[in-house]
Amino acid sequence: HSHDHAHSHDHAHSHDHAHSHDHAHSHIHRSHADIRRLIENSDLPETAKRLSLEVFLALAKAEGKVHGQPADEVHFHEVGAVDSIIDIVGSCLALTLLEVDGISVSPLPTGIGMVRCAHGVYPLPAPATQELLQTYGLAVSTDNEECEMLTPTAAALFAVWKKAELRGNARILDSFNSFGHRAMASRPNVLRAVLYESERSENSRSSEPLRQKPYLTETLLQLEANLDDVTGEQLGAAMASLFAQGALDVWFTPLTMKKQRPATQLGVLIAPEMREAVLECFFRETGTFGIREFQVTRYSLHRRWETVGTPFGPIRIKIGTFGSSDIQFSPEFSDCQAAAEKHSVPLSEILRTVCAYQFSTTEDTEEPQKSNKKKGETS
Repeated sequence: HSHDHAHSHDHAHSHDHAHSHDHAHSHIHRSHADIRRLIENSDLPETAKRLSLEVFLALAKAEGKVHGQPADEVHFHEVGAVDSIIDIVGSCLALTLLEVDGISVSPLPTGIGMVRCAHGVYPLPAPATQELLQTYGLAVSTDNEECEMLTPTAAALFAVWKKAELRGNARILDSFNSFGHRAMASRPNVLRAVLYESERSENSRSSEPLRQKPYLTETLLQLEANLDDVTGEQLGAAMASLFAQGALDVWFTPLTMKKQRPATQLGVLIAPEMREAVLECFFRETGTFGIREFQVTRYSLHRRWETVGTPFGPIRIKIGTFGSSDIQFSPEFSDCQAAAEKHSVPLSEILRTVCAYQFSTTEDTEEPQKSNKKKGETS
């Protein structure tokens, strides 16, 4: 039994990511949320879409940790430009079309010296690159030159793509070389990718193939505290403040504490890079003397947004995808609420209409040969 396996090495491909405002033309700075919506609403294959989303999420989390921001609020400079988005998405699409089972990466040279970024001069590797190397455990090489040899974008691509280690015997199927413009002192400025076919070994550390992962996986933190001396008004204010600090979710659970006191457990779900900001807010808003922390894994569907035309106007729908199948549909509540108020009809009627139009659209666009349902059957 054999499988295709890509291997990348000799990453001496360098770029400057200085950002200057001394020129006449302007830059478009897109947030991670903006870019995520662009990709989710695209017609890319699901695997290419997932890989692209994971790369931008890795970049956003790294930049967010450096700057103390939630990932969705991070505004990219160079990476937010159209050509950079095309570079990342195009790379993920190319990898998808190769249909490889795994990626291995040799130790990466980072370069030595200083680099000028959008926010000043920093030692190499750049802060976001350093964060990605630490978070994803990418091996680095000590054979460096005095220039930036590994950008945050390259580190994020390798972090997401690195899904397997090359083990045992392998046969080279093809190889590819990409050359940079900067002249290097001690080596050619080349990135080489090699396509291998290797025997699967039961002892191999190969993980799930890139193209077979049907859902997203995230490592998050859950914070909680039991509160018996806080009013409902204070809890509501605390929830609003925690969301403003970047919490992904906030919830209340009623419970009974010592001396039969009714109390409330306040739970907060956050990305790891938001811990310090959210902890300070949690302490200040609730007055609690202690907060518990748990590491949790969240599995979520791939998501995209579509707009459905209805008699009440256009309504956005969030669609959840498992693998290549759409399995969840959720109308955007704010759109439905606005339509109900505008047309003076019950909200429930808007929701029923949107669902009917969504399923009607799905059935109209479904390929007949893929359907095994008989006439009159529903799903």
